Amino acid sequence: MPTLAFCGRHLLAVFSRSQGACSARAHATLSSRRWGVVLDIDGVLLRGSSPIPGSAEALRMLREADVPFTFMTNGGGMTEERKAAELAERMGEPVDASQMLLAHTPMRDLADRYRNRRVVVVGGKETTAVAQSYGFDFDLGMAVTPAQIAAGTHGIYPQKHLSTPQQSLPPVDVNQAGAPPIEAVLLFYDTSEWGMELQILTDALAGGSPLGSGHGQVAELYAANPDFLWQADYPASRYGMGAYLECLKALWTRRFGTELRVNEFGKPHGSQFQMAQRMLSSVAGTASKDMGRIYMVGDNPAADVRGANRAGGPWRSVMVCTGVYKGGRHSNDLSDPAWRVEPDLRSAVEGLLSMSEEESVLKVTLRRTSQEGEDEEVQVQCLGYWAHWLSNLEPGDKIVVGGAEAAHTAGGGLIWRVVAGVVFVQIIRGGRQAVIHEAELGSFEPPDWFRQPETSRPVQGSYEYWSDSQAG
Repeated sequence: MPTLAFCGRHLLAVFSRSQGACSARAHATLSSRRWGVVLDIDGVLLRGSSPIPGSAEALRMLREADVPFTFMTNGGGMTEERKAAELAERMGEPVDASQMLLAHTPMRDLADRYRNRRVVVVGGKETTAVAQSYGFDFDLGMAVTPAQIAAGTHGIYPQKHLSTPQQSLPPVDVNQAGAPPIEAVLLFYDTSEWGMELQILTDALAGGSPLGSGHGQVAELYAANPDFLWQADYPASRYGMGAYLECLKALWTRRFGTELRVNEFGKPHGSQFQMAQRMLSSVAGTASKDMGRIYMVGDNPAADVRGANRAGGPWRSVMVCTGVYKGGRHSNDLSDPAWRVEPDLRSAVEGLLSMSEEESVLKVTLRRTSQEGEDEEVQVQCLGYWAHWLSNLEPGDKIVVGGAEAAHTAGGGLIWRVVAGVVFVQIIRGGRQAVIHEAELGSFEPPDWFRQPETSRPVQGSYEYWSDSQAG
């Protein structure tokens, strides 16, 4: 019987040729399952407004290889169309709005929910145009900004402040008789005047008449971009919107003694990765469920890596060292380790493309003798780095895999169930051994006698694939 392991959502069965349990008529082929790449922008493609060396070439390599790719950033503050045009100009490569997922893109769906209900919209100078493009109504005063409230509501912020409403947006007195209540606060993008906005947002969330005299949270809070730090032009990381949100939470708890309820969008939240998968599959021209592998390439362990790791399924995290993370190729983040660490985007893309023309998907068909003495056919599928490393096996190698055990279905079929959370493969060759852990696949340094091949080649072995639904 082969020994089995669980890799991501795939089960691998491995045998030793020396055991003779399987015939030598096994063969391997490559299958073209669709795969794609989701790219962060700041710290991956750009540092401030300048392209990171090699990033434009990396985009060109993906395009020429016909690999679908999209962009998912916790940035924003402008429409998806404008962001795509801006990125295309800076990179010298075509970018379409259909490839652009911003932190606040999911807020588009909130426009219908809060139609004819007053909300406060927070962000930069272009944020009102973004919110209007989503369907929020500034003309009738159902969507307002903190600057409008500060300008129109006497004494609500007694200190001097810099922000003034845009010329087309009039001052708003939220304490005027008959003024509609504020039902939601929407943090679209980074703001430049924390003091005034933190005061007014705390008041808006508490409600009451006058505004801010309430005793608890009555308005919903939605926040895009939870990044505490981000990489700008300055060499050291800068505070992001996540830091702003932490200040708001701390002020709320100090004032009311309770935790602030927050509905968060952006990485690392699952809803953002689900939307990114749908967007990528649309660009690829395939169903979302048919994406065999999605590589999230980012620079922030707490956003890009954590989000991809949590998303699971086809997602794999690739971290570059050109932004928030600066640990180097042979390191990894202790709290949120990436599946693979690369020095920059070009190296990451070269590594992904080198695995195979379509990402290594190793399929093996073999015949073996069942417990009843009959020949039975087994099929295996092995993805990515597992396929690449195991293609270096040689006749006589013994393989031990930890992580799963065999079981039988009620109908008599053979299935495999996971029994351990840590998957490893131990390769034994002539008294020497190497152990590969799943978490180390992207950075595994093999001994001299088990070097990664220049190109993948067929493996005479048994690997068995069962999807989650097949495994029961």
